[in-house]
Amino acid sequence: MAGPSFEEWISHLGLQQIDDPQIDKPVHRKTSFGELELSAEIEKKITTSLRDARDRRKIPRSKLAPMLGLSDQVYNRYENVVRG
Repeated sequence: MAGPSFEEWISHLGLQQIDDPQIDKPVHRKTSFGELELSAEIEKKITTSLRDARDRRKIPRSKLAPMLGLSDQVYNRYENVVRG
């Protein structure tokens, strides 16, 4: 038994195709409140959320990274994916 096709999964999950110029193939996402976001917009929101949450708790990056099982350099990349 093969199960649902890729197209059936997309339909079942309510996803829509988006052509993001930063990604060389189509991606499928849910619409949040109408408009689909591009990867750079999503990355900026994640980056900002990480930095803001750490700052609110006054936890230095050098302390948080090991708590997450990451090196300082790797966590730094997560927080600084998008510069703006």
